[in-house]
Amino acid sequence: LTFSTTNSTNPPVTDTNQLDVYLIGGQSNMDGRGYRGDLAGAKSFWNQPQTNVQIYYANPVNDDPIDPTYNTGWQTFGPGFSVPPGFSGALPSARFGPALSFAKTMTDATPNRRIALIKVTKGGTSLSSNWKPTSGYMYKTFTNIVRVALNELDAQGRTYTVRGMIWHQGESDSSGSALTNYETNMTQLIAAVRRDVGITNLPFVVGEVATNKVEALRAAQFRLSENIPYVGFASADALETEEGTHFTTDSVLIL
Repeated sequence: LTFSTTNSTNPPVTDTNQLDVYLIGGQSNMDGRGYRGDLAGAKSFWNQPQTNVQIYYANPVNDDPIDPTYNTGWQTFGPGFSVPPGFSGALPSARFGPALSFAKTMTDATPNRRIALIKVTKGGTSLSSNWKPTSGYMYKTFTNIVRVALNELDAQGRTYTVRGMIWHQGESDSSGSALTNYETNMTQLIAAVRRDVGITNLPFVVGEVATNKVEALRAAQFRLSENIPYVGFASADALETEEGTHFTTDSVLIL
């Protein structure tokens, strides 16, 4: 996906030492359920640190937006910034998410820039409740971590521009009123992120849930890109899942 910047409030990059910051949010498929063990042979380069990319990762397994269980601070990026079910050890874990190939794609496309990711994700979280901007603990975690992470960059004397956000979520909102109101709730989330980050036209890309999921949910996700300026849609066409929900390792990389 490419975005015209004609009407964007994002200034052009002129300092090659400046960080391009991307925000990452959602539930399990964004947190990451790809297997690092599959990153072997021709895919083994994916299993290495991306030394030109930094990440600040948080996952509130304890539901605490102020002091989440996992809060890494700024680290060199690579696979393993994911907390799958039952995991309780120190990171990196044996899993990874779409941020792995997203970061490499962005650095390949902009080789004179440095990339920084702020990732706040947790499996099983809903848009209708957990990510609700007015009250959801995930949204509170997200805004708190973004503020803390950017403040740390300021304290380090780094310059940066928040360039956009990628999102993957929806399985927890695939029925009842959560499904009926998904498009409205997602529209409100995008508006809240743009308001709280302070960038009116912040590019925001919504990843589609697996194509075996509820058609009405996938249609709502697509309409967001049709109806809201600077919102993109990442199709899940031809992507495969393992147990009907979580994308396979290859599909995570493609997504």
